[in-house]
Amino acid sequence: AAATKTREEHDAAMKKATTEHEAAVSKMKWEHKARVTDMKAAATRTKGEHKAAMTKAAEEHEVVVSEMMEEHEAKVTGMEAAATKAEEEHEAAISKMTEEHEANVA
Repeated sequence: AAATKTREEHDAAMKKATTEHEAAVSKMKWEHKARVTDMKAAATRTKGEHKAAMTKAAEEHEVVVSEMMEEHEAKVTGMEAAATKAEEEHEAAISKMTEEHEANVA
């Protein structure tokens, strides 16, 4: 009788332990799944934030490059105008010197 009682207590304790173990494993699985879902959401959000930041940086880069090109073109235009003016002044000076030289020779 004692052995039967002990056997029944053992079986009941094992059944209780098994039930508690399964509940704990189930809880851990759900917690793990929830954490993975949260991590995926964070990764997606981070990925979205990264993509938005990269898009913004690319747009800002485009603006900066465009401004630099405009400044460069303005400088080149100014330099070309200055070179043209200097060339015209040089030609005029040569022409004047030639006229004066011819007048002096004659």
